[in-house]
Amino acid sequence: MHLKTIKSYFVGGRPLQLQGIPAPERVRVPGERPVALQMNGMHMVGQMYAQHFCLQQPQSPYPVVLIHGGGLSGSFWESDAYGEEGWLHKFLRAGFDTVVTDAFERGRSGFPAVPHVLSEAPHHRTLEEMWHAFRLGPVAGFRPGDLRHGHAGQQFPVERFEWYAQRFVPRWTNTEQQTLAAYEELIRQLGPCMLVGHSQGAFYSLMLAQRLPDTVRRVVAIEPPAVPEGEPACAYPPHLAVWGDYISQSEMWVRYRAKHVDWAEKLACGGGPGHAFIDLPAENITGNSHLIVPDRNNQKIFERILRWVQG
Repeated sequence: MHLKTIKSYFVGGRPLQLQGIPAPERVRVPGERPVALQMNGMHMVGQMYAQHFCLQQPQSPYPVVLIHGGGLSGSFWESDAYGEEGWLHKFLRAGFDTVVTDAFERGRSGFPAVPHVLSEAPHHRTLEEMWHAFRLGPVAGFRPGDLRHGHAGQQFPVERFEWYAQRFVPRWTNTEQQTLAAYEELIRQLGPCMLVGHSQGAFYSLMLAQRLPDTVRRVVAIEPPAVPEGEPACAYPPHLAVWGDYISQSEMWVRYRAKHVDWAEKLACGGGPGHAFIDLPAENITGNSHLIVPDRNNQKIFERILRWVQG
């Protein structure tokens, strides 16, 4: 793998005038007097961060855009639960130019003024919530400092959970439209590309493929919690669904999966080309959490997805 360039940029920002914000006095520089912090004026809002890795000799004409899930940032794709190489590196080694994103109000994208632009406070997700929501183990199994009580056969190394949790970030629950607008602008700038999304990012990927079917050439949706409303568009690009294990342990995940299964079946019945559904346990790949990408067996799953993407 030989890189030609690494480009970093922001897309989707718009100027917005803010007025009527109080200017409290605070010490801004140690040893100096307090000064009034003036926030009234023009601000850039809505932008998202992208880091674009370009190979000297890519094997595909289409870059892969990696879209992270809720409470996470682009770092999700950069390393696994042991800090070893993540799917960013795997896609590059497979010959794909790759774009890692931090969605609007996440990670390096930053967030605008609260409550002047974002009306509600962010959701700071607890370790207890993440333990259960990511299907690492039963709620009663989470014990800080003693994380041996995950689901039997769990592929995520639960002893690494607290270390991995350092990458969790606050999330807002009412920024879907701003986020989708920024991703649309990114995709229009990139041109034809493939999307690989996880969780909330998988839902965004499904939405973006529906909005831009002539630009998004393929979409991989890893456990989306929601799907686009209405019937799948007949011009929808090839779609790969991926689902892990322990679904029956959570009523929430049973509901999420059922929605995606129904939507994917309608998509396949619509006669579009190349749609597929990977049920990992049905393929004897067991023990995967909701995270999947940093799980111990992520290489096997990546290879399974790669065969579909290349095909």
